[in-house]
Amino acid sequence: MTCLLGVFAGRWLRDPERSQGQKVRILALCGAALMAAGFLWAFQFPIIKKIWTSSFVLVAGGWSMLLLAAFYQVADVWKLRSWLQPFAWLAPTPSSFTW
Repeated sequence: MTCLLGVFAGRWLRDPERSQGQKVRILALCGAALMAAGFLWAFQFPIIKKIWTSSFVLVAGGWSMLLLAAFYQVADVWKLRSWLQPFAWLAPTPSSFTW
Protein backbone atom coordinates (compact mmCIF):
# COMPACT_ATOMS: atom_id res chain seq x y z
CA MET A 1 0.00 0.00 0.00
CA THR A 2 2.75 2.49 0.83
CA CYS A 3 4.41 1.77 -2.50
CA LEU A 4 1.15 2.51 -4.30
CA LEU A 5 0.77 5.80 -2.45
CA GLY A 6 4.22 6.79 -3.70
CA VAL A 7 3.35 5.76 -7.26
CA PHE A 8 0.14 7.81 -7.17
CA ALA A 9 1.98 10.85 -5.78
CA GLY A 10 4.71 10.54 -8.42
CA ARG A 11 2.22 10.23 -11.26
CA TRP A 12 0.36 13.26 -9.93
CA LEU A 13 3.55 15.33 -9.80
CA ARG A 14 4.49 14.36 -13.36
CA ASP A 15 1.09 15.35 -14.80
CA PRO A 16 1.76 18.24 -17.22
CA GLU A 17 -1.89 19.36 -17.24
CA ARG A 18 -1.81 20.43 -13.58
CA SER A 19 -0.34 23.67 -12.27
CA GLN A 20 2.30 23.54 -9.56
CA GLY A 21 -0.04 25.14 -7.06
CA GLN A 22 -2.72 22.58 -7.81
CA LYS A 23 -0.23 19.75 -7.34
CA VAL A 24 0.81 21.07 -3.92
CA ARG A 25 -2.79 21.58 -2.80
CA ILE A 26 -3.91 18.09 -3.83
CA LEU A 27 -0.87 16.43 -2.25
CA ALA A 28 -1.45 18.33 1.00
CA LEU A 29 -5.17 17.54 1.02
CA CYS A 30 -4.52 13.85 0.31
CA GLY A 31 -1.89 13.78 3.04
CA ALA A 32 -4.25 15.35 5.56
CA ALA A 33 -7.07 13.00 4.53
CA LEU A 34 -4.82 9.95 4.86
CA MET A 35 -3.67 11.05 8.31
CA ALA A 36 -7.22 11.72 9.45
CA ALA A 37 -8.36 8.34 8.13
CA GLY A 38 -5.43 6.63 9.84
CA PHE A 39 -6.11 8.26 13.20
CA LEU A 40 -9.83 7.49 12.94
CA TRP A 41 -9.08 3.90 11.96
CA ALA A 42 -6.72 3.70 14.95
CA PHE A 43 -9.73 3.67 17.29
CA GLN A 44 -10.62 0.27 15.84
CA PHE A 45 -7.17 -0.97 14.76
CA PRO A 46 -4.21 0.52 16.68
CA ILE A 47 -1.24 2.21 15.04
CA ILE A 48 1.60 -0.29 15.47
CA LYS A 49 4.75 0.04 13.39
CA LYS A 50 6.23 -3.37 14.24
CA ILE A 51 3.41 -5.25 12.57
CA TRP A 52 2.74 -2.54 9.97
CA THR A 53 -0.97 -2.14 10.65
CA SER A 54 -3.26 -0.54 8.11
CA SER A 55 -3.77 2.47 10.36
CA PHE A 56 0.03 2.90 10.54
CA VAL A 57 0.23 2.76 6.74
CA LEU A 58 -2.40 5.49 6.42
CA VAL A 59 -0.74 7.77 8.98
CA ALA A 60 2.77 7.22 7.56
CA GLY A 61 1.49 7.76 4.01
CA GLY A 62 -0.24 10.94 5.10
CA TRP A 63 2.92 12.31 6.73
CA SER A 64 4.90 11.39 3.63
CA MET A 65 2.51 13.20 1.31
CA LEU A 66 2.47 16.28 3.53
CA LEU A 67 6.27 16.36 3.57
CA LEU A 68 6.41 15.79 -0.20
CA ALA A 69 4.01 18.69 -0.73
CA ALA A 70 6.11 20.95 1.52
CA PHE A 71 9.40 20.05 -0.14
CA TYR A 72 7.88 20.39 -3.62
CA GLN A 73 6.52 23.83 -2.68
CA VAL A 74 9.88 25.04 -1.38
CA ALA A 75 12.20 23.45 -3.95
CA ASP A 76 10.18 23.51 -7.18
CA VAL A 77 7.57 26.23 -6.77
CA TRP A 78 9.54 28.81 -4.78
CA LYS A 79 12.90 27.70 -6.31
CA LEU A 80 14.72 27.83 -2.95
CA ARG A 81 17.31 25.15 -3.66
CA SER A 82 20.58 26.31 -2.09
CA TRP A 83 19.92 24.37 1.13
CA LEU A 84 19.52 21.16 -0.94
CA GLN A 85 23.15 21.09 -2.07
CA PRO A 86 24.34 18.66 0.66
CA PHE A 87 21.75 16.15 -0.55
CA ALA A 88 23.15 16.42 -4.08
CA TRP A 89 26.63 15.67 -2.74
CA LEU A 90 25.36 12.60 -0.88
CA ALA A 91 23.10 11.34 -3.68
CA PRO A 92 25.77 9.15 -5.34
CA THR A 93 26.24 7.29 -2.04
CA PRO A 94 22.77 6.67 -0.60
CA SER A 95 24.23 3.94 1.62
CA SER A 96 25.67 6.71 3.78
CA PHE A 97 22.15 7.25 5.14
CA THR A 98 21.76 3.66 6.35
CA TRP A 99 22.69 2.75 9.89
